[in-house]
Amino acid sequence: MPPRTLSQEILTLLNQPRTGTNPLSISHLARAFGASSTLVRSCAQQLVADGTARASMAKRDGVETIQGLFPIEATAAV
Repeated sequence: MPPRTLSQEILTLLNQPRTGTNPLSISHLARAFGASSTLVRSCAQQLVADGTARASMAKRDGVETIQGLFPIEATAAV
């Protein structure tokens, strides 16, 4: 079995059943995988670009940036 990428691991965690409707924050994901928030944010951007996750955005210094991720299923429930 080939090694899994960080993006695959994030997607697995993101798609686990959850009780809340809040996004999983970049900082939460970084802590969960022992990775830097920069690396997790890069993976999050790729997941959003691939259409496998939906971004929660926030403005930082006037620039929109990914704050967290929602699973794609959450889009249908809204």
